[in-house]
Amino acid sequence: MKKSSEVHEFAFFIDSKTIIIHQHAGTLVLKDASVMNRIVNVVRLTAGEHVILFNQKTAYACTINEITKKHITCAIRSERAIELGPPIIDLLVPLLEREALEEVIYMATVYQIRSIYFIATEKSRKNLSEKDLARFHKIAISAAEQSKQFCIPCFNHVPNKERVLSIESFIAKHADAYKDSLKLWCDTQGTPILEYLSQKAKSYSNYLITFGPEGDFTHAEKELLSTSFMPIKLSRSVLRAKDAASLIMGIVR
Repeated sequence: MKKSSEVHEFAFFIDSKTIIIHQHAGTLVLKDASVMNRIVNVVRLTAGEHVILFNQKTAYACTINEITKKHITCAIRSERAIELGPPIIDLLVPLLEREALEEVIYMATVYQIRSIYFIATEKSRKNLSEKDLARFHKIAISAAEQSKQFCIPCFNHVPNKERVLSIESFIAKHADAYKDSLKLWCDTQGTPILEYLSQKAKSYSNYLITFGPEGDFTHAEKELLSTSFMPIKLSRSVLRAKDAASLIMGIVR
């Protein structure tokens, strides 16, 4: 028999509207049919096994007490508020091709990025749909469940009609909000990142980072970025956009 520390503990994102918490009894009743199906028929958990249920505010470490067709009752072993630890990191993301963009979103969740802003560049796509945002949210949930980093990035910091901003518009719109943040942009001609962070990291708890699309930013876009962002070099190699994104998020985190 495996020791309890060796047993994988599955995590599931839950809608707050589909659970009932009985604080006095220390129990949670789950009524979300989709999540119940995954617990019972996909990963095949049974009464007595452990599971983590989380929403955007709280993570509950539970033991399954009872499974019926209409609900699953769990004993809450512990609960914790979901909070972003320092540093706070926000990300500017060019609209890459679908697969690369989805990978960036997945890794942004793993690295606990607070907010994602989508920007249009000369060498990237220019718009997003509501379906795109819904799909990104599902990808982030999947990443949170797998990595057990339960903070779901926010994709809606700008009005719906402005889901995608140009670099110029973003800088103009958000200059005050990020005046105290360390703003970094990936550039092959920049200062080596570890050298730069060794001097600056202790002075900042908030970061705003970005990276170029495939083919990089144009000269004009780099001039705009240079008014607010510090160009930093990740490696001697020229990286694909999604790899540069993952690397800088990991280093800063």
